[in-house]
Amino acid sequence: KACEPISTRSASPACAMCGLPPPRPPASAAMSFTSAPAFTFFARRSSPTTTSSVPLPSVTAPSTATPSGEERSGYTAGPLGPAFAATEPAVSATVRLRDASGTGRFTIGSGARRYYEGNYLIAERSFFDVFGFPLISGAQENALAAPKSVVLTQSAALKYLGAGDPVGKTLPTEGFGDLAVTGLVGDPPSNSHLQFSMLVSFATIEAIPGWK
Repeated sequence: KACEPISTRSASPACAMCGLPPPRPPASAAMSFTSAPAFTFFARRSSPTTTSSVPLPSVTAPSTATPSGEERSGYTAGPLGPAFAATEPAVSATVRLRDASGTGRFTIGSGARRYYEGNYLIAERSFFDVFGFPLISGAQENALAAPKSVVLTQSAALKYLGAGDPVGKTLPTEGFGDLAVTGLVGDPPSNSHLQFSMLVSFATIEAIPGWK
């Protein structure tokens, strides 16, 4: 399926995520925004024909390669997500994501071993409302609610904490301190553009003095 950008910015003739021409939304939905390097922002919009919801990318998309090998990426300013949700009735949920390019890799201590980890996403608590990654363990509604909480994929949980349910355990890091494991999620499928080993709560960076 072609991606449906909410904005009608015409600078890109095709979706940077899938390479297909985006359908043009009705004139009443036309919007444009000035983006700044900060976050990738996704919105979930109610379908005009059903009561269900479908995830839609916003005016940005994660870094991706075109068939010619050209790398493309896009980001939006942090306040856009909450502002969009507050002013657009058709938007039922939004989520802001930030990858390691903004905060850098961190070291994880696991016994006598140390690991560099850079394949993580910092995500708002609404991540599971927008994307269909079902939790294997943990509570979806609050897994990413508190500062210093983290949801691990099955591969990351096994690598860092061993076999068994990791929920309730502590993941020691030298970037964010000790993180409480609040959820376990399956590894992202290979055909997903969102690839991550763990989700660190957005509240973790919001609690950093001077962040806002």
